[in-house]
Amino acid sequence: MKYSPLAARRQVHGPLAVGAGAGAGAPSWWLGPWASAPGVPAISQSQCLLAYQSKWAAGSIYARLDSPTYANSLINLNTPGINDAYAGTAPTWDISGWLFDTTSEFLFTGITPVDADYSYVIGVNDLSGTFTSMAPFGLANTLVSPVQAVGVAVRQSTNIIRFYNGTFNPRLDSASGGVTNGVYGIRANNAYIGTNQQAGAIPSGTQPYIEISIGKQRTPTGLQGNSVPHRNIGFAIYRPAITHEQMVQVLTALEIIRTV
Repeated sequence: MKYSPLAARRQVHGPLAVGAGAGAGAPSWWLGPWASAPGVPAISQSQCLLAYQSKWAAGSIYARLDSPTYANSLINLNTPGINDAYAGTAPTWDISGWLFDTTSEFLFTGITPVDADYSYVIGVNDLSGTFTSMAPFGLANTLVSPVQAVGVAVRQSTNIIRFYNGTFNPRLDSASGGVTNGVYGIRANNAYIGTNQQAGAIPSGTQPYIEISIGKQRTPTGLQGNSVPHRNIGFAIYRPAITHEQMVQVLTALEIIRTV
């Protein structure tokens, strides 16, 4: 199922009705405020470039209230109609989220980073099988040297999570081993597994970047990262980068959606 890229390709910061895509009254996990942390300031709506929630999460505080359909799963809940997701090759969808299960399935976001001052959050479920590496989102511009990359890679073979926000190598590898199903974050040069900030800094790179994709780490000539069945249940991008305290609350909220 294809989705029109005309609106989705525009990187626009102007606000619309918060949470309009989720239905009136639905809490915005991507902006806050969060009841569990009243002292943490809410994120400005203009700072959030997109927020997708493909899992309807019935029964949770963050349950989507609109009709559960594939088309609605593509809506940017922060500013509907701007930076909505659209298919390169559409994943399978049900109320548990987008299921990427072949080498060709991925979604576009309409966002091409211009520097490292971004935050990214993602929730992943239902990883299966034995694999070397899986990239649930990102980009890799292999036409420049050094290769420019943004994203997260889960490496089961070495039990690490790799974080990129500028260069493919050097990058930041988690020191204590990673997880498979879970939530991950990048906040400029800082990396998160769950709500835990990792030691070390993600090296920065320079332009040119290409558009961020979901389901695979896209290159100008194709896709990379092994074909590993997995679900993306939620994803958000911010610029400028949000604070550590805000990142922890967004990841906590996304974990509620992931596990409900």
